[in-house]
Amino acid sequence: MRVRAAIIAAATWLAACAAQQGGGPLHELGVPAPGTAGVAGTVRLVPHEGAPSHPDGGGYGDRRLHDVRFVDYSKPDSCVVYLDVAGRPGGLAHLAVEESLSGVRLSPRLAVVGVAGEVVIENRAPGAVVVSLPAVDRVERIEAGAELRVRAERAGPLEVFVLGADQPARVWVSPGPWARPDASGRYALTDLPPGRFTLRAWHPRLPASAAVVELRPDAVAHADFELGVGRSTGGHDAH
Repeated sequence: MRVRAAIIAAATWLAACAAQQGGGPLHELGVPAPGTAGVAGTVRLVPHEGAPSHPDGGGYGDRRLHDVRFVDYSKPDSCVVYLDVAGRPGGLAHLAVEESLSGVRLSPRLAVVGVAGEVVIENRAPGAVVVSLPAVDRVERIEAGAELRVRAERAGPLEVFVLGADQPARVWVSPGPWARPDASGRYALTDLPPGRFTLRAWHPRLPASAAVVELRPDAVAHADFELGVGRSTGGHDAH
């Protein structure tokens, strides 16, 4: 009964999305194609006890938690939910170097690409910039109006630095199908192969989380995640 209730709830939400987005084909909005499976749910960011809910609200006293003071817990769309299948989904991730009042910056701050895909960094600033990708041992100069293409061959985070920028951009290189949650934390993955898989939620500054999902043909499984310091990072069954 729990499995059926979760499937019905997920299907109801997907149908509501269709109505909100102009009544397009349900397949395009998240209903699995015949013979395939889907998974949907929510991601919630949970502050550590005593932590500010916004990155400008202060920091932790514990130096080990220094990085999480930059987390905006009201933005679950800064996460990536992906199926860990050790695949090579490929694709393109686009970043742009832009001029701002405080100097150059990278936009967006978070992008996603599949393993074997490419990260494209376009220089829209008026002058040349120097870009560094330590994970792949690349340091390159990009002239104004030019672009750099980097192959993403290993799953995991890929940081992109620009000389003079205050923060790097982060590219998540996914080993399987992925989705970015919306502003309310809802996500959906569709057209997945049936079977038992590990579904993971990743955030650039918080510990990751995982759930073991049973994907059945012509059905939508359900998995919710809570990400935060001190939260469990182990797998759990989801239906």
